[in-house]
Amino acid sequence: MKTNSIILITIISSLFVVSCSEKSVQDLVQEKDTKELQKRKSELQSQIDALTVKMNEINDGLTTLDPNSLLTIVQTKSLKSEVFNHFINIQANVSTDQNVTVTPEFAGVMRLLVQEGQYVGKGQVIAVVNDGGLRDQYKQAQSSAQVAMSQKQAAMAQADLARVAYEKQTKLWNQKIGSEMQYLQAKTAYEAAQKQVAAASSQIAAVQNSASAIQANIARTSVRAPFSGTIDQVLTQNGQAVAPGVPIVRLVSTGNMEISAEVPEVHLPYVKKGSSVTIDIPSVGKKLNSQVSRISTAINPNNRTFSVTIPLPQDPNIKPNQIAKIQINDYINPNAIVIPTKAIRTDSEGNKFVFVLSKIEKNTAIAKKVHIITGQSNSTQTEVIKGLTDKDRMVTEGYQKLVDGDKIKL
Repeated sequence: MKTNSIILITIISSLFVVSCSEKSVQDLVQEKDTKELQKRKSELQSQIDALTVKMNEINDGLTTLDPNSLLTIVQTKSLKSEVFNHFINIQANVSTDQNVTVTPEFAGVMRLLVQEGQYVGKGQVIAVVNDGGLRDQYKQAQSSAQVAMSQKQAAMAQADLARVAYEKQTKLWNQKIGSEMQYLQAKTAYEAAQKQVAAASSQIAAVQNSASAIQANIARTSVRAPFSGTIDQVLTQNGQAVAPGVPIVRLVSTGNMEISAEVPEVHLPYVKKGSSVTIDIPSVGKKLNSQVSRISTAINPNNRTFSVTIPLPQDPNIKPNQIAKIQINDYINPNAIVIPTKAIRTDSEGNKFVFVLSKIEKNTAIAKKVHIITGQSNSTQTEVIKGLTDKDRMVTEGYQKLVDGDKIKL
């Protein structure tokens, strides 16, 4: 190899000298000087022939002194069983199920109690809508309830007196004392008093139901945070008239962040709940580890993918809708024969093969062609299912010009 380099340098130097002292080949072509071109070609061929003779003489001398000096030099690797992992590389998004717009339930003029960037707790009042006189109505309902209670108490007192009179007349009537008219009057008075009590009770219930309805509407005028989070965006101005269903703020919680990814259908048999995942968020330089927590039950017919969800550890630098690169570990072989992918060659029949060493003697060996069957591959390595064992030593560098049976130098 060193001799070849010397010859090449010599030829290049000769060409350089020629090119510097005479017209260039391009000039001769433009001048259509065929005679000069043929002359230069002959001269260069003579130089090449002479150098070839010298190179052969040198090779013969080297072979005489050291028979192994011209052997192809290779690098090798002793194979052993090791863990092989295969990953699916997918681009995904950071998301959260707690990213909502908050809307009022009551129409009216709104008074906003928060500002953008403010943290609020679950149930905290973030805005109040003018109740339109509901609180006055509630006070009136409470007053009516008090009146109804007083009327009921009076009716109950009258009913107690009527009951006593009726019980006395009943005893007298049973003893054949007094007139039937007195008995019937006492009975009628008692029944009428009971009806007044029942009517008062119904009135109280109606007033209380009305008060409860008004109170419920008053509660609807307070807009509360459905969960703890940050006011990410204010969507309405303070003092603006609002209506039910119209967003007033966006509330976001980063406490339950997750990765949402669409995985091609072909990987469905290999991605499982609990599969380990490596997460890379380039925008903030974060690399995290997690696991698949949920797999969709249906395939998206538009792009033939299924969705996976991967929980994220809490981190204030990670925001919803950030881009994430994920690697899902979809295959593990704890005892695999793994070889460099670049060392795998393919013959004319489409069979994959590599070269292994045989007849090793000191620093020489024989290259043996071995057909292999491969399994999974990643960016640099390939799993070998059949053809190699952990007792083999394979060629990893210098295999390009080898043929089966070549003697090689290690």
